[in-house]
Amino acid sequence: MAKFATLIIVVLLGSLSDRVAWGADAPQGYICNFEDGGAWTFQAGKFLPEGGKNLKLEIRHDQKSSTKATLKTSDGSSKLKRVAALDADHYLEVTVGGYLNITTIFDSSNEKNGFPAVHSRHLGILGRPIVSQFRGICQAVKGP
Repeated sequence: MAKFATLIIVVLLGSLSDRVAWGADAPQGYICNFEDGGAWTFQAGKFLPEGGKNLKLEIRHDQKSSTKATLKTSDGSSKLKRVAALDADHYLEVTVGGYLNITTIFDSSNEKNGFPAVHSRHLGILGRPIVSQFRGICQAVKGP
């Protein structure tokens, strides 16, 4: 059992090494392009597909807090809660109506090609659930 626990610790520390290695060179945020996705609305007892559109957004980290960030889109900006996982960062947005939007940016072994990402929206309009999910690539932003 002790060998198994040691193996788990080594694997966890190894997965964190890329994050620790960022140091002062850590991204200040990301610019994300989501070109693959769609939306679904709940009607007549089932989810029906609706047209999706490309989505572009920018996430900027709060330099005073590791758990805060700002989302910038063509529609404006909003505050995000940043949650760090072992090999990803999750950004949670609570909308004015109390619904959730979630963006997950995964670590990549080749940052030059960008970071794989998923953006999901969970909301309702007039009692009708509407969900969407987009898949794309984020590029690190190194400066302010």
